Amino acid sequence: MWACFFLMGIVILSSVQSLSTDIKSNCSMRYVQMRIKFQNCLPVRVLAQACHGSCVSYTATSSIDPKKLETKCECCQYVGRKRKRFGIKCPHKQYKNVYKIRVASIAVPKRCMCRPCSAAPNRLLSAERAIFMQNPMLDLLRIRTLFH
Repeated sequence: MWACFFLMGIVILSSVQSLSTDIKSNCSMRYVQMRIKFQNCLPVRVLAQACHGSCVSYTATSSIDPKKLETKCECCQYVGRKRKRFGIKCPHKQYKNVYKIRVASIAVPKRCMCRPCSAAPNRLLSAERAIFMQNPMLDLLRIRTLFH
């Protein structure tokens, strides 16, 4: 019986590995044209970066426990952000038909990559949180990284 599970584990492991290697990720930075309306200013079109693409996700039989399922879910998400500045025409407060150029900014991604999916993008996942709770030293490291 153990040999059967061991053999089954090898077969399952190779099929899961094949799932993750057969599917290619294509998460990358793309440019999108956005129409931005700010307060009572005239709308302006801005060329901005955005993350776009797909990443490996699957659910398969667990190689550790064949009675359970194992899920891998990755999404194309940003890693870090920066500000993109642009000019926008706004009416002058005192004079009619007179406009002034104001500098405005939007947040855009610095980089894009496949990251674990979560309901709250770019936040810790519950599984990650559990790892930190099990090992207080990791949690301390995370807190130091956040505040330094």
